[in-house]
Amino acid sequence: MFRPLTFRLIFSFYCLGAAFPAAGQTGTTGKAKSETTAVPAPAAVPRVDRQPLPAAPEDFLLDGTGFFPAETEAALRAELRDFHAVTGVSFYIAVFTYLLDESADGRARRCLETWVKPGEAGVVLAHDKGTGTLSMAGSADKRLPEAKELVRAFALANAALKAVPAGTPSSERLTAGARRLMEVLTDWKTTGTLPASNPPPAPAVAAATAPGNETSPKPEKAASAIPLDRRPGVFLLDDAHVFSATAAVALEERLAKFNKDFDADLFVVTMTYPPEVAGGFPADALREVWLGDRPGGVVIYDRSRPKDLAIAGAAPGGPWITPLRLESIHRDARAAAAGAGDSPAAGIQAAVDLILKKYTDEGVPVRDAAKRVAPSFPPGVLPVVALAFCFGAAGMYFFHRWQERGDRRSRAALKLLPDVDVPHRLGGRYGGGVVAEIKSGK
Repeated sequence: MFRPLTFRLIFSFYCLGAAFPAAGQTGTTGKAKSETTAVPAPAAVPRVDRQPLPAAPEDFLLDGTGFFPAETEAALRAELRDFHAVTGVSFYIAVFTYLLDESADGRARRCLETWVKPGEAGVVLAHDKGTGTLSMAGSADKRLPEAKELVRAFALANAALKAVPAGTPSSERLTAGARRLMEVLTDWKTTGTLPASNPPPAPAVAAATAPGNETSPKPEKAASAIPLDRRPGVFLLDDAHVFSATAAVALEERLAKFNKDFDADLFVVTMTYPPEVAGGFPADALREVWLGDRPGGVVIYDRSRPKDLAIAGAAPGGPWITPLRLESIHRDARAAAAGAGDSPAAGIQAAVDLILKKYTDEGVPVRDAAKRVAPSFPPGVLPVVALAFCFGAAGMYFFHRWQERGDRRSRAALKLLPDVDVPHRLGGRYGGGVVAEIKSGK
């Protein structure tokens, strides 16, 4: 009996100036025939509210939105048919205008359950043009790799998407990822293994230009990397290109001013999928590495989870906002982001506004009050004071010893006559008599 594999890999695409964001992916694996790890399934949306699914496309491509150009669409249909003939796996690609009743992840799994019949092997790629998200789901079948290997195959497809130059039409980016996945699964059927990584991109060939019309190509801006092992040099890492150039500069200047004025940090990170770090979602991990014992927080927005804004704050050993109060502030910030509308940039700005205000109004006064009670010394002063105290104590000790030695010398040099009792003279009013008598030896 067919059992769909409840793992998925969510890709979020984006490109500058286009409605199709750059690619990212995150995968979770559920229970399969050879898997023992189970992940709780997300809450199911009542089927009465879901849009009915169209019938499975005979040529494996469902696109009623005009997403693919006619030439690309025809070539992709032929490649999908050839892939099915070689591997026996049905690879469906479905493009939807806007998913109001469920996420792209839920739509991909529902298409898999509906289109792939019991005893068949299939993979479904569902793309939502409205939100720019792409989700893949695959069935548990011997003609496909096991869960972990299939997730790695999806990651290779995602890497192929990222390798497409910026500015390429979104339909070509999706096609590149789908073709790479077909190549990987075809090789797996032949060799039984997946490649360790994608081949390096072919070197670009300079296009011939007419004399006098030569132009120097503009270098592309490299995607910003999110350092996981060190503190970054900026406070805004917009890896998912959520902000416009002007808004990004303004937000970076504001965060830098907060750091300069109050000696506290607030990092804002946007990404297409969370990196693999210990503990899962990286907000807490980045807080530990980037903040350490410093006061502040980290705000993370992930395109694949647009409603889940992750915020982690540092509660150092010194005076600052308590951990319980920090959690309350961050909960209010997430609520402010959710109420700012569908724009990710507006939601992040609303959360940042609230966090900076609370950090300034609550955390900074607590720390300043503690400084007035116990003023801090500039670095290097305390060692000098301690050294001076040691020298002073040693000097006092030796001076005291010198005084004691001088007193002993004075007492040894002073000689006093012995006390002599002189009796009263008989009949005299006062005492008398010879007190001492010294006789010569002669």
